[in-house]
Order: sequence, then structure tokens, then C-alpha cells
Amino acid sequence: MGAINAAGNIYRLPTEAEWEYACRATSADSFCFGQNESGLGEYGWFLKNSGNKIHPVGQKTPNTWGLYDMHGNIAEWCSDLAQREPYAPGKPYGVTKGGSYSSLASGCRAASRSEDFLQSHRYVVVGFRVVLVSPDEKAEP
Repeated sequence: MGAINAAGNIYRLPTEAEWEYACRATSADSFCFGQNESGLGEYGWFLKNSGNKIHPVGQKTPNTWGLYDMHGNIAEWCSDLAQREPYAPGKPYGVTKGGSYSSLASGCRAASRSEDFLQSHRYVVVGFRVVLVSPDEKAEP
């Protein structure tokens, strides 16, 4: 189900749907701030403004729920697995969301996803954000 810390809390990776919901916050648009990618520089680090490097979290405007760097900076693992059969049988490809500092603006949209990363490898453009498991979810069989 997830990792348990010393306080007994359980954490896990978000599903794709959970990640996208958190990214959009109250928006139904391509980005948390609207449809037009021209506003992306205010909310995220991507190919045009990053200097091709990772930046400390919190330097850009958060979405309406106070979440920083949902668009760009680092692509984030989700718990979903990519369906790559029969092209890569037995290879555990993961799904990432959010785009990175090396992504085009279109790759930083809330709905944008990547299946290009093997779970067993490390990548400088991929990180993660965790979900705190609720007491109700812990009780499920």
C-alpha cells in the first residue's frame, strides 16, 4: 500500500488521476491558470525559462490549492504503470506527469503524461510527490 514512517503515517505515490486533479486544483483548463501556455513562466520551470536546470521548489506561483511546481521543474512519478506490451515485455515502465525543466510548454499541461521511464532507473528530470493515506483508505481490505 505504501511506506510507513515513524509516526505511523502511510504514504504512497498518487495515481495519475489524483495527480492531475491536484495539478488542476479548481481549473478545468490545460493548466491550473487557464488554457494559454503563455502564462506558464509564472507557474513553472520549463525549456524556455529554466536555463536547463532544476530549481528549488516554491520560486514560482502555486496553484489555487497552494501546490508548487505542478507544471514543469521535475516530472513526477505516479503509481500507474504504462502498458508497453508487446514492445517491452516484462519491463516496468512508469508513468510521469507534469513535465520537467527540459520540457516544451505543451509537455507541462495537466493532462500531459510520459511512459518513457523505466522504474528501475534514475533520471535527473524525474522526482516524486507523495500522498498521505487517509484513515478510511487504510481501513480498506
